[in-house]
Amino acid sequence: MRRIIASPIATVAFALLLVAALESVAGACPTCGEALGHQDAAHNGVAKGFYYSILFMMGMPYLVLSTFCGCMYWKVRRARAAKAMKTNPPTTPAVGRVETREPVEV
Repeated sequence: MRRIIASPIATVAFALLLVAALESVAGACPTCGEALGHQDAAHNGVAKGFYYSILFMMGMPYLVLSTFCGCMYWKVRRARAAKAMKTNPPTTPAVGRVETREPVEV
């Protein structure tokens, strides 16, 4: 029984069944929202909801892409800084060691 559930064909069949079952729920469109807003002023909020949801959906890919690119840029900078520190460690005096300098004549 476990083998049938874990098979890729069963997974695809389940996904198609789920899409077919939810098709009627996802049948709304922006044109329907505009028509609803023009027909009845009481449902104008629903039309505005359609409008803002469309704007949100249009902006989301850009937000996700820019977040991904920003994270990759940050990780690359950190990796380059770590590599630079590994190859050229900063020179600091040893702890407890006092450096003496020659006096400068003016």
